[in-house]
Amino acid sequence: MFRGIITIPNKCSGVTRVIPLLNVYSQFSFLQAVSTPDELVAAAAAAGYQELALTDVNSLHGLVRFVRAAGNAGLRPLPGARVDVTEGGRLLLLSARDGKLAPLITTVNRAALQGVAPQACLEDLIVVAADESLPLSMLRRSDYSGARELLGRWRDILGAERLWLGAAPADRSLWPQLRALARELTIGIAACPPVRWVQPKQALAYQVLQALNPGLPQEQALLPTGEAVKAEYRQLPEALVGTCRVAEMAGAQLDLGQIYLPRFGDDDLQQLRVLCKQGLGRKFPRKNREARERLERELAVIAEMGFAAYFLIAWDLVRFARERGIAVGPGRGSAGGSIVSYVLDITRVNPLEHNLIFERFLNPQRVSLPDIDIDFCYRRRDEVFAYAVERYGRDRTCQVATYTTFGPRGSLRDAGRALGLPRHEVDALCRQVPGRGNLPEIVASSPRLKQMAARPPWSQWFAVAAQLEGRVRHTSVHPAGLLITPLPLDELVPLQRASGGDVCSQWDKDDVEDMGLLKMDLLAVRGLTVNQDVIVGVGRKKAAKDFSYQDSATLRLLQRGETLGCFQLESEGMRGLMRRLHPRALEDVIAVLSLYRPGPWQAGMVERYIERRHGRERVEYYHPDLEPVLRDTYGVLLYQEQVMQVAQIIGGYDAGEADSLRRAIAKLQRRKLEELTREFCKRATARGYPAELAEQLLNTLVEFSGYAFNRAHSAAYGILAMATVYLKAHFPDHFLAAILASRMGYYPLQVYVNEAVRLGLPVQPPCVNRSKVETTVEAPGVIRLGLDYIKGLGAGAQRLVAARGDKPFRSLDDFARRCPPGAVEWHGLISAGALDCLEPNRRALLAALPGVEEKSAGGLLAQWTPEIHLPDLPELTFDQKVAGEYASLGLLLDQRWLEWRSAPPGGERIRAAELKKTAPGKRVTIAAAVVNRRSGYITLDDFSGQIEARYKGPVSSRWVWATGTAGTVLDQVQLTPLELSPDKSGKEAVAR
Repeated sequence: MFRGIITIPNKCSGVTRVIPLLNVYSQFSFLQAVSTPDELVAAAAAAGYQELALTDVNSLHGLVRFVRAAGNAGLRPLPGARVDVTEGGRLLLLSARDGKLAPLITTVNRAALQGVAPQACLEDLIVVAADESLPLSMLRRSDYSGARELLGRWRDILGAERLWLGAAPADRSLWPQLRALARELTIGIAACPPVRWVQPKQALAYQVLQALNPGLPQEQALLPTGEAVKAEYRQLPEALVGTCRVAEMAGAQLDLGQIYLPRFGDDDLQQLRVLCKQGLGRKFPRKNREARERLERELAVIAEMGFAAYFLIAWDLVRFARERGIAVGPGRGSAGGSIVSYVLDITRVNPLEHNLIFERFLNPQRVSLPDIDIDFCYRRRDEVFAYAVERYGRDRTCQVATYTTFGPRGSLRDAGRALGLPRHEVDALCRQVPGRGNLPEIVASSPRLKQMAARPPWSQWFAVAAQLEGRVRHTSVHPAGLLITPLPLDELVPLQRASGGDVCSQWDKDDVEDMGLLKMDLLAVRGLTVNQDVIVGVGRKKAAKDFSYQDSATLRLLQRGETLGCFQLESEGMRGLMRRLHPRALEDVIAVLSLYRPGPWQAGMVERYIERRHGRERVEYYHPDLEPVLRDTYGVLLYQEQVMQVAQIIGGYDAGEADSLRRAIAKLQRRKLEELTREFCKRATARGYPAELAEQLLNTLVEFSGYAFNRAHSAAYGILAMATVYLKAHFPDHFLAAILASRMGYYPLQVYVNEAVRLGLPVQPPCVNRSKVETTVEAPGVIRLGLDYIKGLGAGAQRLVAARGDKPFRSLDDFARRCPPGAVEWHGLISAGALDCLEPNRRALLAALPGVEEKSAGGLLAQWTPEIHLPDLPELTFDQKVAGEYASLGLLLDQRWLEWRSAPPGGERIRAAELKKTAPGKRVTIAAAVVNRRSGYITLDDFSGQIEARYKGPVSSRWVWATGTAGTVLDQVQLTPLELSPDKSGKEAVAR
């Protein structure tokens, strides 16, 4: 990959050369152009261009990838932008070749953040007054003198060499006036044919963008050939010469090989050494020679690469969080392989104990910043962000951008609208298309869509949508990325205003990393919040008292796959894998987290690992020397670190070389692989290994490198997962209450209510006298739903709890006095049963509510003396109560409602837990909630358990009757909606 500066001799001799393109838009003008920077560069290189500008509208979003692509293609990039300028219109600006990028970045930032950039920003830039500029607008209004006066002022400020008139083909009628102005003011003219797409077929995609953005011009903006440009400007040849001159002057260099790391203190390396020495004593109280030597080796590499400040910044953020009781994860990514990270308490994964390799994380042969990502409590992660801004300065910290792209369904809808296709037909077909995936593959896998895509007008529809799919639609803020710079942001990073008003970079995480800027991912992880809530609920000492990775109750839950709600372990597929693997130790959980991915399944690694794990298949290590590396994974190459270790043992590579080999193999570049094979075999045979073995091993490494996983990450997440399972095994009431309080989980919240019922911990409805705002454990084994579950209550939940204080409400009148309807929404409280403790007749309460609301609104709330008279009405039936609770809470709390439904004909009524005991082939019916959908399957949950059912049709209701054929999964399924409304079966209504 290009990482540096490219310089091309750029001597302009008349118009014999290929004329550079200066007026080039990419997809990063957002709904104004089709092509990506990479496509623009590839097309320009193929057409013989030597230079290419990129001039997106108030945007440098695409700059880094543009410069990278140009360097790889041998083109000289000309960074620029079209910028809205005060009293200047939209000017085409290019960075000066003899200057820096900072003036362009600053100017774009002013426009992006303030709407327009002041004219003072233009002094160090090359300014082209092209089609959207104010001077050309004046010419279109026949205001020649006004245009001359304005341009004259700019020339006096910028100098004649820095100010140019831009001639676009669409403004051909203005060319004589441009020529006259250029002569009068002694300034030049540059050719500015617009470029918005690079392939003729992309013109239709541009039409879709015009439908979405009606202000776009109707113009031909295909990237032209050099000859086409010369022919276009045959009547204005001086513009061709001028364009060459502009290209000579333009093109500030962007160095992608530099590192911009802020300093932490006066002597970062010395401070890091002191902290590491202190941490080594805490982590290894008994002198450990291996740990000390490993620490010194890592510190030497960190010193050599100048990265001490990076580790101190990470340490500082984690220190802040821990001191304030904010949960921090044990580690993430490859940082767990560093003993420096471990002794600084950035991670809590002992790299010696888990056989982790530092060079997978950082080594001198990989000249880029290491990647330290940190997990925090999702509820309080923003406090860490706020601290970073305060500590390092608002002018040097911001979040990074991310992009939303056209998905298959969205691209079809937008293309259908632009092509004028019937909306109801487009909508009906889009419902058959998943929201994610590759549109051509989706069409190819569906006989109906494939047939439609072969005949007009639908063939054009699919073709245009495929052109749009994957392209950038708009920008947003990455939820985790934090950028910290050594200089003010305005000098280094293009910025934008996020939807919430905060400032974030225009570059995404990959761009800022390529720029050598410090970006840290501070992630909000709900699993950490759940664990912390459980620990706080039961007490830290009690929670940690008997914790062990060999805890029998924890292992039983893992072996039975009863890990709903547990971090990383709760999907049906993961639970099934654990039931088959039967974990006996932490090492098994670490392996499971690495195995449970599409690649290992498709490659047969999962089956091989399980069969060998249970002794049903012979374990082979390729060579006895590799047994120490592959013993724990039964001869299966599972981890990236193992790839490195094989290279070290067989090829004699050092750790840095082994990591370079690992990365090269992962990229699967054919020519490079041939070189690697020769080098690996040469080094292996020199060490006495057969050439056949070396070639076989490298082929194996290549085959499995795409599936190998980062062991450091798996170890960190395995530790967190085991802790989560331990808490569920020993404190299930607090665990499920914490999940319901955090609203987290792989499944809908109903699943965790059902799980609580299965564990004998039924969830009680909200109560104005017993509930807190969030769900809590009211007493051992009793989970009380929080008031925040009641729809429409909102901030009224906090007001209610505050009004109650330590004095429960004594009566309905007392409640009305302290929480009148004007302050707290009553309807949801009544329907949810939250007022049952004061008045159990919900029908009477609902009937009286309009009168209460009217009286409370008639005067000042503080002076209102409530006196509520309830009408004499019968109580709601059981079904009516359940329906009201469901409408208010979105949850079904009482399993009796399901049990008392009358099943439709077609199969024997059973519960989900009974499916495994049912004779295969028997038709059965289950009343359950649909809690997950995936590729032809749905997951059903009915309080007794979960089952998988094979079903491809639409699901219109959360609760259903599922009738199908019993087997490993429920097959040949038909669904009937099960509405939460009064039962017509005649079952006697029962009050709660």
